Amino acid sequence: MRESCTDRDQLWERIRRSTIATELKRVGVELLVAALETDSGPPCALNAALQAAMSEYARRAKPSLRAFVELIRCQTTDDYRPNEALVPVVLRRHCHGYEHLDALPDIAAEGVQRIQVLRKNIRKEQDLFRCIVVDADIAAIWTELVFSPFGVVDKGAGDPRITGCVIHDLSFPEDASINSHTDSTAITTPTYEHCSSIAREILRCKRVKPGCAVKVTAGDVAAAYHNACTHSDCVYIFPGRIPEDNAIVID
Repeated sequence: MRESCTDRDQLWERIRRSTIATELKRVGVELLVAALETDSGPPCALNAALQAAMSEYARRAKPSLRAFVELIRCQTTDDYRPNEALVPVVLRRHCHGYEHLDALPDIAAEGVQRIQVLRKNIRKEQDLFRCIVVDADIAAIWTELVFSPFGVVDKGAGDPRITGCVIHDLSFPEDASINSHTDSTAITTPTYEHCSSIAREILRCKRVKPGCAVKVTAGDVAAAYHNACTHSDCVYIFPGRIPEDNAIVID
């Protein structure tokens, strides 16, 4: 199986290089092939020749970024897989019996996409008016918006296809983020106590107020922040986009 995969990968790499070289040649740019390994191991410098060829092609052909990426990946409208070396039929045969086999062909065909989880989490906040969701053209009205990308990371042992934590990769100029100006000397060092301290506190409350029921609030840190809103003067820093839904999301 390993040899078969290696052979297929090498064949696909030759096809990819030939396709790219042909397109570059069309505008008079030569694709130079540099060795991936040297006598002393992998080179410790960028491939300047490849960088120059890619840059010159972009200057001459002026493709969109999307078209440029599709060229490098050899993606077509008939076969839009981002990695052509991953063949769904082969994956199903060699990985028969794997618990998440159904997800592998989708990853090969579309890459890893968790937009449904992103939509699900944002919808919850949207319905509770904790975030604003508007059409993308509103950015022409609110020109001060600074967009940052969304991401989704695994949440505990939950099924990654339907659960996850949304993260917002906030963009800031160098030395302009809140963390850059935090006085670390003023931060209180946290103390950690054994979980038995919770039981002791419940018993203490019971002794102080014997006729009252003792209630405990359960939840994580995120639950506490639901009551802490971003100042209206600063919300322009926290938007993100969901292009598939023509949507702008403002936290």
